[in-house]
Amino acid sequence: EIRHRLEKLRADGQTIMPCLSVAEAKGWAQEALRELSAEGQHQDHQAEQQMRERRYQAFALMLQATLLGRIRSVQRRAFTDLALYSRIQGLLQSQRNAAACR
Repeated sequence: EIRHRLEKLRADGQTIMPCLSVAEAKGWAQEALRELSAEGQHQDHQAEQQMRERRYQAFALMLQATLLGRIRSVQRRAFTDLALYSRIQGLLQSQRNAAACR
Protein backbone atom coordinates (compact mmCIF):
# COMPACT_ATOMS: atom_id res chain seq x y z
CA GLU A 1 0.00 0.00 0.00
CA ILE A 2 2.77 2.40 0.95
CA ARG A 3 4.74 1.57 -2.20
CA HIS A 4 1.66 2.05 -4.29
CA ARG A 5 1.04 5.47 -2.74
CA LEU A 6 4.70 6.51 -3.21
CA GLU A 7 4.65 5.46 -6.84
CA LYS A 8 1.39 7.33 -7.44
CA LEU A 9 2.83 10.41 -5.75
CA ARG A 10 5.95 10.27 -7.90
CA ALA A 11 3.91 9.76 -11.03
CA ASP A 12 1.50 12.57 -10.22
CA GLY A 13 4.33 14.87 -9.24
CA GLN A 14 6.02 14.39 -12.56
CA THR A 15 2.88 14.90 -14.61
CA ILE A 16 1.48 17.81 -12.65
CA MET A 17 4.59 20.01 -12.63
CA PRO A 18 7.71 19.35 -14.59
CA CYS A 19 11.03 20.35 -13.13
CA LEU A 20 12.05 23.98 -13.59
CA SER A 21 15.47 25.25 -14.28
CA VAL A 22 17.04 27.33 -11.52
CA ALA A 23 17.23 30.36 -13.81
CA GLU A 24 13.53 30.12 -14.66
CA ALA A 25 12.60 29.71 -11.00
CA LYS A 26 14.74 32.74 -10.10
CA GLY A 27 13.05 34.74 -12.84
CA TRP A 28 9.62 33.84 -11.54
CA ALA A 29 10.64 34.69 -7.98
CA GLN A 30 12.05 38.06 -9.06
CA GLU A 31 8.92 38.82 -11.08
CA ALA A 32 6.76 37.95 -8.08
CA LEU A 33 8.89 40.20 -5.85
CA ARG A 34 8.57 43.08 -8.35
CA GLU A 35 4.80 42.65 -8.47
CA LEU A 36 4.58 42.54 -4.68
CA SER A 37 6.76 45.63 -4.40
CA ALA A 38 4.67 47.51 -6.96
CA GLU A 39 1.46 46.50 -5.18
CA GLY A 40 2.94 47.58 -1.83
CA GLN A 41 3.92 50.96 -3.26
CA HIS A 42 0.44 51.37 -4.73
CA GLN A 43 -1.15 50.58 -1.37
CA ASP A 44 1.24 52.99 0.39
CA HIS A 45 0.29 55.71 -2.08
CA GLN A 46 -3.42 55.07 -1.52
CA ALA A 47 -2.96 55.17 2.26
CA GLU A 48 -1.08 58.47 2.03
CA GLN A 49 -3.77 59.91 -0.21
CA GLN A 50 -6.53 58.84 2.20
CA MET A 51 -4.63 60.32 5.13
CA ARG A 52 -4.15 63.59 3.23
CA GLU A 53 -7.88 63.71 2.40
CA ARG A 54 -8.79 63.13 6.06
CA ARG A 55 -6.44 65.92 7.15
CA TYR A 56 -8.00 68.29 4.62
CA GLN A 57 -11.47 67.33 5.83
CA ALA A 58 -10.50 67.94 9.45
CA PHE A 59 -8.97 71.29 8.52
CA ALA A 60 -12.09 72.27 6.56
CA LEU A 61 -14.35 71.33 9.50
CA MET A 62 -12.16 73.30 11.90
CA LEU A 63 -12.18 76.32 9.59
CA GLN A 64 -15.94 76.07 9.17
CA ALA A 65 -16.48 75.94 12.95
CA THR A 66 -14.20 78.95 13.46
CA LEU A 67 -15.94 80.98 10.78
CA LEU A 68 -19.39 80.09 12.09
CA GLY A 69 -18.32 81.19 15.57
CA ARG A 70 -17.08 84.51 14.18
CA ILE A 71 -20.28 85.02 12.21
CA ARG A 72 -22.43 84.34 15.26
CA SER A 73 -20.34 86.75 17.32
CA VAL A 74 -20.71 89.51 14.73
CA GLN A 75 -24.45 88.82 14.43
CA ARG A 76 -24.88 89.03 18.22
CA ARG A 77 -22.97 92.31 18.32
CA ALA A 78 -25.02 93.72 15.43
CA PHE A 79 -28.28 92.64 17.09
CA THR A 80 -27.21 94.25 20.38
CA ASP A 81 -26.27 97.49 18.57
CA LEU A 82 -29.59 97.48 16.74
CA ALA A 83 -31.50 96.92 19.99
CA LEU A 84 -29.62 99.79 21.69
CA TYR A 85 -30.21 102.07 18.70
CA SER A 86 -33.94 101.28 18.81
CA ARG A 87 -34.11 102.05 22.53
CA ILE A 88 -32.24 105.33 22.09
CA GLN A 89 -34.53 106.33 19.24
CA GLY A 90 -37.55 105.48 21.39
CA LEU A 91 -36.22 107.55 24.27
CA LEU A 92 -35.48 110.50 21.99
CA GLN A 93 -38.95 110.28 20.50
CA SER A 94 -40.55 110.20 23.94
CA GLN A 95 -38.46 113.24 24.99
CA ARG A 96 -39.56 115.09 21.84
CA ASN A 97 -43.19 114.21 22.55
CA ALA A 98 -42.82 115.39 26.17
CA ALA A 99 -41.18 118.64 25.02
CA ALA A 100 -43.94 119.19 22.44
CA CYS A 101 -46.60 118.73 25.13
CA ARG A 102 -45.02 121.44 27.33
